[in-house]
Amino acid sequence: MRRHGKAVLNTSEGPVYRLTVAGDGWEKVGAVAQTRIVARLVPFGADRLCSSAAPRPVGVEM
Repeated sequence: MRRHGKAVLNTSEGPVYRLTVAGDGWEKVGAVAQTRIVARLVPFGADRLCSSAAPRPVGVEM
């Protein structure tokens, strides 16, 4: 996702990364409270993102 001209991504392990200004690497900028294999990052205010995903099926562990 691009937020204020910056690319942001979230991996299934939980960390949230932002592409560096130079575009040559990723910097960790946070983490989600609950991990998901697939989630959407949605803008939430001027400086926040919300992770949106379906609930984990019963009996499935990550």
